[in-house]
Formats: sequence, C-alpha cells, structure tokens
Amino acid sequence: MKRIFPMLLCICLLLAACSGKEESIQEPETLPDLPESVWQVEPTLDTTDYAAALSSVFTVAETAQTEFAYDIAEGSATLTAYTGEGAVVRVPALLGGFPVTKIAEGVFQNREQLKVLILPATVTDFGTDFLKNTALTALCTPLLDDANKSFLKSITYLKLLADPSAEGSFVLPAHHLENCTALVALELPEGSELGDFALVNCKKLMYLNADALTKVGEKALEGCSSLQSLKFGTGLIQIGFAALRDCKSLMDLEIPFVGISAAKQTGEPSERTDYLGYLFGAEKPAFAKGFYPAFLKKITLLEGCAELPDFAFYECTSLQTLSLPATLTRIGGRALSGCTALTELILPDACTSIGDAACSGCTALSRVQMPAGISVGQNAFWGCPLEK
Repeated sequence: MKRIFPMLLCICLLLAACSGKEESIQEPETLPDLPESVWQVEPTLDTTDYAAALSSVFTVAETAQTEFAYDIAEGSATLTAYTGEGAVVRVPALLGGFPVTKIAEGVFQNREQLKVLILPATVTDFGTDFLKNTALTALCTPLLDDANKSFLKSITYLKLLADPSAEGSFVLPAHHLENCTALVALELPEGSELGDFALVNCKKLMYLNADALTKVGEKALEGCSSLQSLKFGTGLIQIGFAALRDCKSLMDLEIPFVGISAAKQTGEPSERTDYLGYLFGAEKPAFAKGFYPAFLKKITLLEGCAELPDFAFYECTSLQTLSLPATLTRIGGRALSGCTALTELILPDACTSIGDAACSGCTALSRVQMPAGISVGQNAFWGCPLEK
C-alpha cells in the first residue's frame, strides 16, 4: 500500500503537467469514413516547353493578301472569301487599308487542308460555320461567339486575343471551353479572367499561362487531369471554390496566397476559405486530405504573401518541398500539420511567429531553419524527427 500511494501521486502530477495550457487552435472536425481511394500511377514528368511550341506554331510568314476577297464598308473590312490552298493561313489586320473586323459566313468552309489559322485581334464578328469541315488543329483568334465555339473542340493549340478596342479585362466566359478534350496548350491575354467552369474537363490540357490571370472562377479548371504545373502570378486576386478540383496530375503549384484571396480571415476554420483544400473542392479544412492531388509535391508561395493561415496545408501528405517568400511573417496554427512527406522547412527572416501545432505530425520533417527570436507555439513540432 505504501508503494501504491507514491505511484498514484506521480501519475496525477504527470497528468497535470501534460494538460498545461490548451492549444489556441482547435482540433479539426473529423470526416466520416470515405470510400477507398482509387490507386493512381504517378504521371511521367512532361518537360515540353509548350510556351515555345505555341510561339513557333503561330510564327509564320504572311499569307499573300491577293488570296483574300473582301468588302469595305463604314471604315472597316469584311473578309468574304479565301482563295488560297495553304495549310497555314494568317489573315492580315488590314485589307485595303482598313481594319478587318468581320469574317463572313463559311469563309474557310471545306478547306480540308487548313491546319493553322491566325486571325487578327481586330475581328469582332464571325459568320456562321466559317470553320466548318476544316482540319484545323491550331487557332489564334479573338473570342469566338457561341455559334462558332463548337469548332474549338478539335483545337490542340489555342491562342486567344483581346479586342484592342475593348475596356477592362479579357474574360473567358463560363463553360466557353468546356469539354475541349483535344486542347493541349492555351495562351490567354495578360490580365485575363476565367469564368465559372470555363475550362472544365479539358482532359489533355498540359499548359496554361496562369501568370496572366487576375481572377479564376468556381470550378474553372475542374477535371483538367493532365495539368502537371500551374504557376499563377502576383496579379491574381481571386480564385473560386474547387477551381482545381480533379487536377489529378498536378505536381507543382505557385500561388500568391492560400485560399480564395489574400484578404485576412477570422472565425472558426470550418467557416473560412483560406486553406489550400478549398481550391480542390474541400468544404472544410478537415476534409482536405481526400481532395489534394496525390502527386502535389512542390508548392511555392509568391513574394507579397504575408502569412500561412491556420490549417493552410493541413494534411497535404504529398507535399515534399515548400518555398516561402521573404515577406512571410507568420505560420498559423496547424498550417502544416500532417504534411508527412515534408522534410525541410526554411522560414524567412521576417517570420516572427509559428502557431500551435503548426507542424505537428510532420513525421519526415528533420530540418527547420528559423530566425532568432521567433515565437514558437505549443506542440509546434510534435512528432517531428528534428535533427539536433
């Protein structure tokens, strides 16, 4: 009996010491059991320079102006016929000294040899079926109207041009390129916006100049299952819910902020949108694990980003490399919790705090470089095999 009492006393003291203060970051809600995930094979890294390929495709000699018939009216030209036999055709911006603003009905119809067509940015009016029965695989054009956008289904290389007379951003409308399953590379004008579902199910899309985007709509890139790299620029100000859902091959992501925008959010984590899983369709941070691409290994936060919010990359188990900007001042609570493939974390000199349980459960994290004087939260590195 004398031995039992001291043992009980020690146990009580140990429990009291372990309880300590409670972490300020609450445990996330738990997700009900999910169906067993489908096994995926890691895609082979595609090193093709699609930007250079696009440039090469659309860098061609001028087509002879004698091969075009046109009408002049009210200070502009309407292309009425193409009389050549070329596989690559560039329509000039000026015909008869006037800007080409209209392509008449059926101009290129039944030109089965036509593979590459380059239209000028001045065109604002397209005649019905002007591309019917062609072998077109590459197109440089202003935004097509709804009557002709079905011809985009067979395009492999697409470069869209902004109307030089239009004000405001170039907007790719909702559903405009939906199910364009032949599309491999797309170039948009600087300062573009993607409407909701704009590129949904473009399953072969390998390249998009995402650094030209300022806004990305809800589910805009959903089902773009071949995209391996997306590099948004600092000009991005908003990205919608599930914009990257089912981008299954995504390996490398560059973003200027985490979540829907750079705006600082408050409130319960389950009510917020400033976590990476939001972009992949997870309605709450705790659900994110099942929505991340299985091979998302590298994430880069761009200069200007000030913080990694609470639960930012919660349970992103594929993440191996994280690059943080010099402007980052804070790592939020549980921001990297459960990132079991992350091996190294280098915090910039501007970072002043790392939250409670920020890296808890990062079971491969062996090296952390932190600035002197940084405030480290409770259990920030619980379960991490840090080198001494």
